[in-house]
Parts: sequence; structure tokens; C-alpha cells
Amino acid sequence: LATGLGARGVLVRALRPLSELLGETGKQAEAADVLRDGLIALGAETD
Repeated sequence: LATGLGARGVLVRALRPLSELLGETGKQAEAADVLRDGLIALGAETD
């Protein structure tokens, strides 16, 4: 469980700058949010 949570945290931290970079336009920000949410959901499944 701790490993899954740690991996998810790493993914979120890695994606945060990416989503900020892409956030220059609404569509890119929305796409980054969808990607981030998908990876969080994927991480939840591995817990």
C-alpha cells in the first residue's frame, strides 16, 4: 500500500509542472487534468 501511494505521489509531482506548462491554453490544461486523473486512478488500482 505504501509503495503504491509513494508511486502515485511521484506521478502527481512529475505531472504537476507538465500540467502547468501545458496550462497556457484551456484545452491543453484540460487534457493534462484528464491524463493526471487517469494516472491517479491507475495508481489507485495498484494499491
